[in-house]
Amino acid sequence: MTDLQIRRLLTLLYKNETEGIYNTYHYTTDEITNYILRSDAVCLKMTNIEKFDDIYEGKAIEVYYDLALECLLKNDQIDKNTYELLSQIKVPQKNISITRNNSGDLVGSFTESDVYIACFSKEKDKLYMIEHYIKNVNKTGYCLSFIKNELESNEITDCFGIGFSFKLLTVKYGFQIIYELCDFIKELLSIPDKVDDQYILQYAKGFIENKLNQLKYVTKRSKFCEENEIR
Repeated sequence: MTDLQIRRLLTLLYKNETEGIYNTYHYTTDEITNYILRSDAVCLKMTNIEKFDDIYEGKAIEVYYDLALECLLKNDQIDKNTYELLSQIKVPQKNISITRNNSGDLVGSFTESDVYIACFSKEKDKLYMIEHYIKNVNKTGYCLSFIKNELESNEITDCFGIGFSFKLLTVKYGFQIIYELCDFIKELLSIPDKVDDQYILQYAKGFIENKLNQLKYVTKRSKFCEENEIR
């Protein structure tokens, strides 16, 4: 691999999301709203990614990766040998690589116990969100509006006074993920002069594992697409 090819691999893996300024919405009950909008601070609930209610959280990416490979094979964009080698690549289970920040610096690799998530939606006053996320007897609550860029530009402080950064990423659903993975793999395989077993095992494997890690917790099943979530 030449230095130029290595740089192309890194550029491919660490493409930044480029989105403008927009409002994001958080649906919750009136009781929790009173807690969030405290007089001295905005207090958001963050959930550890190992504690999510959805048992498929973090696992949907495995299904969509397999479907992406099948799509590439069916359309003769990879051969059978390449398909079998790529099929051996699995999503790492205990480490998660988030993304690069706006300065281009890698926002580290963490164990799952280190990562906490707050969930928002791009949808305002949506009945589907009210029915699913305002969970009390009377279905009474609020759709709170936040400016995405302001959430990201302010340091978040936990209950112990420890500050940390907050990055909102767009959740992707079903075919969105399949198409993204297909494009990523095709471009990855287009970089070397020749795609052989050594390239796949020595270079492509690590980059695909990192890509799957990036997408792991921003991938959801198509049935949830109405949420239009960011987290």
